This record gives sequence, structure tokens and C-alpha cells, in this order.
Amino acid sequence: MNHLILISNVKWLFIVFPLLIGIVSCKSTKLNPMPLSSNEMTVKLTVIQNQMPMSSKSSYVIIDIQPADSTFNENIRLIEISATSANGTWSSKEFDHTDFYGKGFKEYQNCSRNFNPSIGRSDFKLKIESESGQIKLFEIENVQVMTVQ
Repeated sequence: MNHLILISNVKWLFIVFPLLIGIVSCKSTKLNPMPLSSNEMTVKLTVIQNQMPMSSKSSYVIIDIQPADSTFNENIRLIEISATSANGTWSSKEFDHTDFYGKGFKEYQNCSRNFNPSIGRSDFKLKIESESGQIKLFEIENVQVMTVQ
């Protein structure tokens, strides 16, 4: 009998837990600043402090880049990302994808791991290199850290 109650509670956990994550994500998304747009592309950052049970508890930054045109005209890659706040600084040159890609696509998405969430709400700088060798610098101010539990 106790096993049936435990199984029933676990089923509810699988139903309620994703719903709570969705609610927290929607609420936190409203705290993020507007994406930074240029005449060539739009850059949006999402900073996650992972506090999920049974996870690595690492924090990371998701970088989402969209071209101003319908698709990217050439491949791009991220070179560096940095964050500065009154509580400290963080920078990284390591990303999940290090090769050039994106040409012909409507979106480029990458991730930089091991963000230091203790610096809190931060101003970010992002360097993007195109396959032709052009380097673009984007500055995004006041990016909120979203905690996922």
C-alpha cells in the first residue's frame, strides 16, 4: 500500500515540476533586458543559476543571436564574453560550440558555462567573429540572473 502512495506522489511530481519551471521561467524572462539590436543582428542573453536537485549546480549564459535579414549571410562564432557588476567580474573564451556556423540559419545559439552568479545583475560584453574576419562587439546592460530550482 505504501508503494502505491509513493508511486502516486512521484507521478504528481512529474506533472507539477515542469509546470513550476515554466512559471518561473516566464516570470524571470520579464526581468531580462530587451535584446540588443544592431543593423546586422539581435543579441539576447539568458543567465541561469542552476539550483536543480541532482544536477551539477553550474551556472551558465545562453547566447541567442538572430540576423537582421531572414538568415545569416556567413558563418559566425563567439570569441569572448564578459560580465561586470558592482560585485565583481567574470569572463570566458569557452563556449559549447567553437567552430564557425550559422550561414543560412535564422538563429545562432551557444552557451558559456561556469558563470559566477555571485556577481549578480551585470553588464555584458560579447565579441562575435564572422568567417570573413570581422569582429563585432556587443554590450548588453543590466542582465538579470535567473535562478532555476
